[in-house]
Amino acid sequence: MKHPSNDSGTVKQWINQLLSLGIKRDQVPGGVQSDFSRQAWIRAVMKENAKKKKEQNLLLCEMPVIIIDSETTGFRPEHGDEMISLCAIKLEGKNEEKRLSTFIKAEKKIPEDVKRLTGITDNDLLDAPPLIEIMPDLVPLLSSHLIVGYHISHDLTFLNHHLWKSVKRKLSNPSLDLKMILEKMYRGRDFSTFDDALSFFSLEIKDRHTAAGDAEAAVKLWECILSECDTRSVKTLNDFHRLLV
Repeated sequence: MKHPSNDSGTVKQWINQLLSLGIKRDQVPGGVQSDFSRQAWIRAVMKENAKKKKEQNLLLCEMPVIIIDSETTGFRPEHGDEMISLCAIKLEGKNEEKRLSTFIKAEKKIPEDVKRLTGITDNDLLDAPPLIEIMPDLVPLLSSHLIVGYHISHDLTFLNHHLWKSVKRKLSNPSLDLKMILEKMYRGRDFSTFDDALSFFSLEIKDRHTAAGDAEAAVKLWECILSECDTRSVKTLNDFHRLLV
Protein backbone atom coordinates (compact mmCIF):
# COMPACT_ATOMS: atom_id res chain seq x y z
CA MET A 1 0.00 0.00 0.00
CA LYS A 2 1.49 3.33 -1.03
CA HIS A 3 1.90 6.22 1.30
CA PRO A 4 -1.08 8.57 0.86
CA SER A 5 -0.29 12.13 -0.03
CA ASN A 6 -2.45 15.21 0.24
CA ASP A 7 -3.66 14.51 -3.31
CA SER A 8 -7.41 13.99 -2.98
CA GLY A 9 -7.41 11.17 -5.54
CA THR A 10 -4.78 9.20 -3.63
CA VAL A 11 -6.57 9.74 -0.32
CA LYS A 12 -9.85 8.65 -1.89
CA GLN A 13 -8.17 5.52 -3.25
CA TRP A 14 -6.76 4.75 0.19
CA ILE A 15 -10.18 5.15 1.82
CA ASN A 16 -11.74 2.86 -0.78
CA GLN A 17 -9.09 0.23 0.00
CA LEU A 18 -9.96 0.45 3.70
CA LEU A 19 -13.66 0.12 2.99
CA SER A 20 -12.97 -2.95 0.86
CA LEU A 21 -11.31 -4.54 3.91
CA GLY A 22 -14.54 -4.21 5.88
CA ILE A 23 -13.48 -1.10 7.81
CA LYS A 24 -16.35 1.35 8.25
CA ARG A 25 -16.06 4.90 6.98
CA ASP A 26 -16.45 6.40 10.48
CA GLN A 27 -13.43 4.34 11.60
CA VAL A 28 -11.12 5.89 9.01
CA PRO A 29 -8.81 8.45 10.69
CA GLY A 30 -8.19 11.89 9.29
CA GLY A 31 -4.79 13.23 8.25
CA VAL A 32 -1.80 11.54 6.68
CA GLN A 33 -0.12 8.59 8.40
CA SER A 34 3.18 6.85 7.80
CA ASP A 35 3.05 3.47 6.10
CA PHE A 36 4.08 1.71 9.33
CA SER A 37 1.53 3.41 11.56
CA ARG A 38 -1.17 2.96 8.92
CA GLN A 39 -0.53 -0.78 8.63
CA ALA A 40 -0.52 -1.15 12.44
CA TRP A 41 -3.77 0.78 12.66
CA ILE A 42 -5.42 -1.37 9.98
CA ARG A 43 -4.43 -4.59 11.77
CA ALA A 44 -5.74 -3.26 15.09
CA VAL A 45 -9.09 -2.15 13.66
CA MET A 46 -9.59 -5.38 11.72
CA LYS A 47 -8.77 -7.39 14.84
CA GLU A 48 -11.27 -5.38 16.87
CA ASN A 49 -13.94 -5.73 14.17
CA ALA A 50 -13.39 -9.50 14.03
CA LYS A 51 -13.73 -9.68 17.81
CA LYS A 52 -16.98 -7.70 17.74
CA LYS A 53 -18.36 -9.87 14.94
CA LYS A 54 -17.55 -13.01 16.92
CA GLU A 55 -19.20 -11.57 20.03
CA GLN A 56 -22.32 -10.58 18.06
CA ASN A 57 -22.68 -14.18 16.87
CA LEU A 58 -22.27 -15.58 20.37
CA LEU A 59 -25.21 -17.77 21.36
CA LEU A 60 -27.26 -16.38 24.25
CA CYS A 61 -27.46 -19.86 25.76
CA GLU A 62 -23.65 -19.84 26.11
CA MET A 63 -22.97 -16.16 26.77
CA PRO A 64 -21.14 -15.25 30.01
CA VAL A 65 -23.11 -12.72 32.03
CA ILE A 66 -22.49 -11.16 35.44
CA ILE A 67 -25.62 -10.51 37.53
CA ILE A 68 -24.98 -7.85 40.18
CA ASP A 69 -26.99 -6.48 43.08
CA SER A 70 -25.90 -4.40 46.04
CA GLU A 71 -27.31 -2.70 49.12
CA THR A 72 -26.24 0.84 49.88
CA THR A 73 -26.85 3.47 52.54
CA GLY A 74 -28.22 5.93 49.97
CA PHE A 75 -28.01 6.98 46.35
CA ARG A 76 -25.07 9.40 46.22
CA PRO A 77 -21.60 7.96 46.81
CA GLU A 78 -20.10 11.40 46.10
CA HIS A 79 -21.98 12.62 49.18
CA GLY A 80 -20.72 9.83 51.41
CA ASP A 81 -23.28 7.07 50.83
CA GLU A 82 -21.68 3.62 50.95
CA MET A 83 -22.11 0.11 49.58
CA ILE A 84 -22.71 -2.28 52.49
CA SER A 85 -23.29 -5.58 50.70
CA LEU A 86 -22.70 -6.99 47.25
CA CYS A 87 -23.52 -10.13 45.30
CA ALA A 88 -22.11 -10.89 41.85
CA ILE A 89 -23.10 -14.12 40.08
CA LYS A 90 -21.40 -15.30 36.90
CA LEU A 91 -23.67 -17.21 34.53
CA GLU A 92 -22.99 -18.99 31.29
CA GLY A 93 -26.40 -19.17 29.73
CA LYS A 94 -28.54 -20.28 32.66
CA ASN A 95 -25.76 -22.09 34.52
CA GLU A 96 -24.12 -20.49 37.54
CA GLU A 97 -20.32 -20.68 37.27
CA LYS A 98 -19.15 -18.56 40.19
CA ARG A 99 -20.44 -16.28 42.93
CA LEU A 100 -19.08 -13.52 45.14
CA SER A 101 -21.34 -12.48 48.02
CA THR A 102 -20.25 -10.40 50.98
CA PHE A 103 -21.02 -7.69 53.49
CA ILE A 104 -18.84 -4.58 53.12
CA LYS A 105 -17.43 -2.57 55.99
CA ALA A 106 -18.85 0.95 56.19
CA GLU A 107 -17.15 4.02 57.59
CA LYS A 108 -20.42 5.45 58.96
CA LYS A 109 -23.37 4.07 60.89
CA ILE A 110 -26.14 2.54 58.79
CA PRO A 111 -29.23 4.79 58.65
CA GLU A 112 -32.22 3.38 60.51
CA ASP A 113 -34.44 3.25 57.40
CA VAL A 114 -31.78 1.19 55.59
CA LYS A 115 -31.56 -1.19 58.57
CA ARG A 116 -35.34 -1.70 58.46
CA LEU A 117 -35.38 -2.25 54.69
CA THR A 118 -32.37 -4.57 54.37
CA GLY A 119 -32.14 -6.16 57.80
CA ILE A 120 -28.42 -5.31 57.82
CA THR A 121 -27.09 -3.98 61.12
CA ASP A 122 -23.84 -2.28 62.08
CA ASN A 123 -22.83 -5.48 63.88
CA ASP A 124 -23.09 -7.40 60.58
CA LEU A 125 -20.35 -5.18 59.16
CA LEU A 126 -17.89 -5.31 62.06
CA ASP A 127 -15.77 -8.11 60.57
CA ALA A 128 -16.64 -7.41 56.92
CA PRO A 129 -13.88 -6.46 54.47
CA PRO A 130 -13.74 -2.91 53.10
CA LEU A 131 -14.62 -2.50 49.43
CA ILE A 132 -10.96 -2.04 48.45
CA GLU A 133 -10.21 -5.58 49.67
CA ILE A 134 -13.09 -7.03 47.65
CA MET A 135 -12.00 -5.52 44.34
CA PRO A 136 -9.11 -8.00 43.69
CA ASP A 137 -11.72 -10.79 43.66
CA LEU A 138 -14.51 -8.85 41.97
CA VAL A 139 -12.66 -7.31 39.01
CA PRO A 140 -11.32 -10.65 37.64
CA LEU A 141 -14.81 -12.14 38.06
CA LEU A 142 -16.28 -9.30 36.00
CA SER A 143 -13.53 -9.62 33.36
CA SER A 144 -14.97 -8.02 30.21
CA HIS A 145 -18.34 -9.77 30.51
CA LEU A 146 -21.75 -8.20 30.10
CA ILE A 147 -23.07 -6.91 33.45
CA VAL A 148 -26.82 -7.22 34.06
CA GLY A 149 -29.00 -6.07 36.93
CA TYR A 150 -32.17 -4.21 37.86
CA HIS A 151 -31.47 -0.45 37.89
CA ILE A 152 -27.88 -1.55 37.29
CA SER A 153 -26.64 2.03 36.93
CA HIS A 154 -27.04 2.41 40.71
CA ASP A 155 -24.66 -0.47 41.46
CA LEU A 156 -22.18 0.60 38.78
CA THR A 157 -22.17 4.18 40.06
CA PHE A 158 -20.95 3.01 43.47
CA LEU A 159 -18.35 0.61 42.05
CA ASN A 160 -17.01 3.18 39.60
CA HIS A 161 -16.92 5.88 42.26
CA HIS A 162 -14.74 3.67 44.42
CA LEU A 163 -12.51 2.57 41.53
CA TRP A 164 -11.97 6.14 40.37
CA LYS A 165 -11.26 7.34 43.88
CA SER A 166 -8.77 4.55 44.60
CA VAL A 167 -7.05 3.78 41.27
CA LYS A 168 -8.38 6.39 38.79
CA ARG A 169 -10.09 3.72 36.71
CA LYS A 170 -13.67 2.81 35.83
CA LEU A 171 -15.27 -0.42 34.65
CA SER A 172 -15.39 -0.69 30.86
CA ASN A 173 -17.81 -3.63 30.78
CA PRO A 174 -20.95 -3.39 28.66
CA SER A 175 -24.08 -3.40 30.80
CA LEU A 176 -27.82 -3.89 30.37
CA ASP A 177 -30.64 -2.93 32.71
CA LEU A 178 -33.24 -5.67 33.23
CA LYS A 179 -35.92 -2.99 33.49
CA MET A 180 -35.02 -1.65 30.05
CA ILE A 181 -34.89 -5.16 28.55
CA LEU A 182 -38.34 -6.06 29.86
CA GLU A 183 -39.91 -2.79 28.73
CA LYS A 184 -38.49 -3.34 25.24
CA MET A 185 -39.65 -6.97 25.10
CA TYR A 186 -43.10 -6.29 26.56
CA ARG A 187 -43.88 -2.87 25.14
CA GLY A 188 -46.63 -0.93 26.91
CA ARG A 189 -46.13 -2.66 30.26
CA ASP A 190 -44.73 -0.86 33.29
CA PHE A 191 -41.69 -2.32 35.06
CA SER A 192 -40.81 0.72 37.18
CA THR A 193 -39.83 -1.39 40.18
CA PHE A 194 -38.14 -4.72 40.71
CA ASP A 195 -41.33 -5.98 42.34
CA ASP A 196 -43.28 -5.11 39.17
CA ALA A 197 -41.01 -7.46 37.21
CA LEU A 198 -41.16 -10.23 39.80
CA SER A 199 -44.96 -10.00 39.91
CA PHE A 200 -45.22 -10.12 36.10
CA PHE A 201 -43.45 -13.51 36.07
CA SER A 202 -45.07 -14.67 39.34
CA LEU A 203 -41.62 -15.10 40.91
CA GLU A 204 -41.42 -15.54 44.66
CA ILE A 205 -38.04 -14.99 46.29
CA LYS A 206 -36.49 -15.18 49.71
CA ASP A 207 -34.50 -12.42 51.36
CA ARG A 208 -35.90 -9.53 49.33
CA HIS A 209 -33.84 -6.33 49.76
CA THR A 210 -30.65 -8.27 50.41
CA ALA A 211 -27.89 -8.32 47.81
CA ALA A 212 -27.85 -12.13 47.62
CA GLY A 213 -31.64 -12.46 47.56
CA ASP A 214 -32.12 -9.79 44.92
CA ALA A 215 -29.23 -11.10 42.79
CA GLU A 216 -30.83 -14.56 42.82
CA ALA A 217 -34.13 -12.96 41.81
CA ALA A 218 -32.35 -11.14 38.97
CA VAL A 219 -30.93 -14.50 37.85
CA LYS A 220 -34.49 -15.87 37.66
CA LEU A 221 -35.56 -12.83 35.66
CA TRP A 222 -32.66 -13.35 33.27
CA GLU A 223 -33.70 -16.99 32.86
CA CYS A 224 -37.24 -15.84 32.00
CA ILE A 225 -35.79 -13.43 29.43
CA LEU A 226 -33.67 -16.18 27.85
CA SER A 227 -36.71 -18.46 27.68
CA GLU A 228 -38.72 -15.73 25.98
CA CYS A 229 -35.86 -15.10 23.57
CA ASP A 230 -35.87 -18.78 22.67
CA THR A 231 -39.62 -18.61 22.03
CA ARG A 232 -39.05 -15.65 19.69
CA SER A 233 -36.13 -17.40 17.92
CA VAL A 234 -33.70 -14.84 19.31
CA LYS A 235 -30.56 -16.98 19.43
CA THR A 236 -27.50 -14.72 19.27
CA LEU A 237 -26.33 -11.51 20.92
CA ASN A 238 -26.88 -9.76 17.60
CA ASP A 239 -30.49 -11.01 17.51
CA PHE A 240 -30.90 -9.78 21.07
CA HIS A 241 -29.64 -6.29 20.24
CA ARG A 242 -32.10 -6.08 17.33
CA LEU A 243 -34.90 -7.11 19.68
CA LEU A 244 -34.09 -4.20 22.00
CA VAL A 245 -34.07 -1.51 19.31
